[in-house]
Amino acid sequence: MNPEYFKVFERVGEKPLGTGACGAAWKVKKIGTEEIYVAKEFMGPDIDVKIVFDPEVAALKDVKHPGCVNSHEIFGNGESGSVIILDFCSGSDLNKVIYKGTEKYPGGVVDKATILDWLI
Repeated sequence: MNPEYFKVFERVGEKPLGTGACGAAWKVKKIGTEEIYVAKEFMGPDIDVKIVFDPEVAALKDVKHPGCVNSHEIFGNGESGSVIILDFCSGSDLNKVIYKGTEKYPGGVVDKATILDWLI
């Protein structure tokens, strides 16, 4: 893991919030301010991490919207051990929110505008 990351943030809890093909997302707090964030830690072969990391960083830099998660800091440049610090959104998993909302619709089919209304 990028050593600079651990100078600024510490993990909260013993289990990740979630895992994926290239790593895990952890609840973290910023040392000194106690602000809570999510650290998306990228692990695995450097080539696999770079394929996922670079497009994600590019997308996060372009997205600035109150309804979207924002990135705050990036540690590393796409090698294994790179970390992206994101807003922490408490509550529920987005898939669960959408699935629960679809239960009252025939066949679970809901138009995009309705889902956006649930989230905004």
